[in-house]
Amino acid sequence: MRDPVALLARAITGYARAHGCAFRIGYLSGRPWASATFEGERVELELDDVEPGAAWLSELPDAELTVREHHVADLVVRPLSDSSVRVEALLLRDL
Repeated sequence: MRDPVALLARAITGYARAHGCAFRIGYLSGRPWASATFEGERVELELDDVEPGAAWLSELPDAELTVREHHVADLVVRPLSDSSVRVEALLLRDL
């Protein structure tokens, strides 16, 4: 299985490029997550140098992102500054 953090970063990068936008990944991390019925990964990415008010960011939580062997169960975008945001996501492993 490939690294789910890197796979999500790649999916978000592709989504941004499809909308004509670019950014720099300043920080990324992941940690295992599990419930009684699911297992996966909690992922955090900090995106820097984003265009303030970029429409693609507000659409990102509802986007159909392709992350191999995972399903994006939850994704939240939190502003950190005028040009930085934190993306927090829960990736559930396909069983």
